[in-house]
Amino acid sequence: MSDPYRFDSTPTSAPDEEHRTASGSGALRVLVWGVFIVCLAANTVTSLSGAPFLLSSGFGAVALACLIVLTVGYVKGRR
Repeated sequence: MSDPYRFDSTPTSAPDEEHRTASGSGALRVLVWGVFIVCLAANTVTSLSGAPFLLSSGFGAVALACLIVLTVGYVKGRR
């Protein structure tokens, strides 16, 4: 049984390293959200304006990939 009043000199994790990882993933999440919104808007505009199907599909595929990355990051963050 561990003593809750005992000071332990060995740190369990470095707080600076943990903070850097969290801020790095936050910046990536913001970037992916931005790409997702831009691709979603471009997909809508190209679909409604009669642009070539492959161009619209390309924007849709990138938007779908961003959505998958965001979903996987959310699920992994909940664990």
